[in-house]
Amino acid sequence: MKKIFFNVTACICAGLLFAGCNKEDDEDVNNSGGSGFDGVIKATAVNLPPGLTADEVDIDEVRVVFHSREDYNDEYVVRSGYDNGRFILNLPLIVQDKYLSTTAEGLSGNVKASDVNAKGCSVKSIEAYKGENEVGELVYYKADDEDPNAAAEVETIWYMYVDRDVNITGSTIDDHFIAKNVKYSLSLKRGWNKVYLKLEKTGTTSLETLRTEPSGLTWHLNNYRPK
Repeated sequence: MKKIFFNVTACICAGLLFAGCNKEDDEDVNNSGGSGFDGVIKATAVNLPPGLTADEVDIDEVRVVFHSREDYNDEYVVRSGYDNGRFILNLPLIVQDKYLSTTAEGLSGNVKASDVNAKGCSVKSIEAYKGENEVGELVYYKADDEDPNAAAEVETIWYMYVDRDVNITGSTIDDHFIAKNVKYSLSLKRGWNKVYLKLEKTGTTSLETLRTEPSGLTWHLNNYRPK
């Protein structure tokens, strides 16, 4: 699982779209992105690893991880309780300066931003905890094989914040993705946006913003390691 999703999330969150930082104002943000996303992440059921039942999974908290540009550490920005596959995460209306980066240095190939001064960030990961021990990751996706590492195609949703409206379009070759031909078609609205990622393992990774979420995506508990 890490082989696919670590590369996807790291590429977005580690600064390939947003490099640099420093947000100068804390104006109110209208959280209704291009995908109609209000910054609230909800799960009503989570698919468990094969062979595990709900009684065997011991999780009491879900944490949202952001990457800080000040000290290059990961920080838990949002926390929520976990109840048998159910959780609600409220992403911050205004994201602090230390998590934001600009587009200016992060684009390659013929990928262009409509405003290179736009600043933003993405959720780095969503993690499952028991007490102070991380016991797994929660990922929202669908794949054409029960084992995503064997799948020819994987689709997922990720969460991106920007401080102003900005379009990012074009294509590039990017070694951070398993499918190295990467196409961008992002129309990001100020506040939080859902970004749809489609990975074709032998060909192309595409990133786009959609108003209607694709069907069939579900939450999964990955890499469960009870303490």
